[in-house]
Amino acid sequence: MRKLTKWWILSIAVLAISGIAMGCDDDDENGGTGGAGGTAGAGGTGGTGGTGGTGGTGGTGGTGGTGGTIVELSTISGQVVVNPIAANLLGATLPSVEGLSLRIVDAGKVIAGDPTAVVATGTTGTDGSFTIEDVDLTANTVGFLITVTGDDFADSTMGLCIPGEQTPQLICGDRTNMDVFAVPSDFIDEMETKLGDDELMANGLILGGTIEPAGDPIEGVTINDVDDDGELIFLAPDYTNAGTSTTTETGAFLVKPADGVQILTLTPTKDGLSFIPERQPAGATPDVVFQAFFVGVPNP
Repeated sequence: MRKLTKWWILSIAVLAISGIAMGCDDDDENGGTGGAGGTAGAGGTGGTGGTGGTGGTGGTGGTGGTGGTIVELSTISGQVVVNPIAANLLGATLPSVEGLSLRIVDAGKVIAGDPTAVVATGTTGTDGSFTIEDVDLTANTVGFLITVTGDDFADSTMGLCIPGEQTPQLICGDRTNMDVFAVPSDFIDEMETKLGDDELMANGLILGGTIEPAGDPIEGVTINDVDDDGELIFLAPDYTNAGTSTTTETGAFLVKPADGVQILTLTPTKDGLSFIPERQPAGATPDVVFQAFFVGVPNP
């Protein structure tokens, strides 16, 4: 992790004031002359010299400034790949991930409509690789997102980290070999056809999956009720609406947020399994796909 230390130094010059030494002398007195034939008088006593002036005292030096706050800067690197759920549907016809734009975004500022929400940017290389340096992840309490945009892809985003979080996968800081998922526009077109909804992205779309550590889908996972905030759809093997209450063999699901909803919290459950993360706040932004994956591991 790189560190950038900002220091503000306040300097005050020392002002020295010097006194000027001054002195003065008295005239000597002369003895009188004796009369004729008389004895000469004694010589007079010389006058006392004046006392020199005292020098001035020097001024007091100024106080140094206080050091600034240390800001931790992170490096985020990895590779953009096509979202695996989308890749399973589209097969070999996947668009290139070269030259895609990445943004690291302050989620709290997005919610507040703050135009300064983007804290860092980057671009993918020929193989989708990227490195974004000098990223300040210290100032937010809601969380940070990483988004992908580009030709042939829908605007898509996923969680990066949550400040203060202790779960290793969600701690803010340096991240290497990170897979960032991108959602092709062709996948959205296919889903609109399969679900019979040409406004699938109108209020934003949440695309989720439940997977094993090796990446295989997990069937039979329940996602918490989101009826008040949107419509939950589990995807069948042909990517139509399965009409079930748990994930199918695809492990995939969609949430269509209700109008005006900005954040939903998704929580997966299945007997015998714990999930990482345990829950996921998911943002709902019009015409943007938010991606959430939950890794299930056996309980000890």
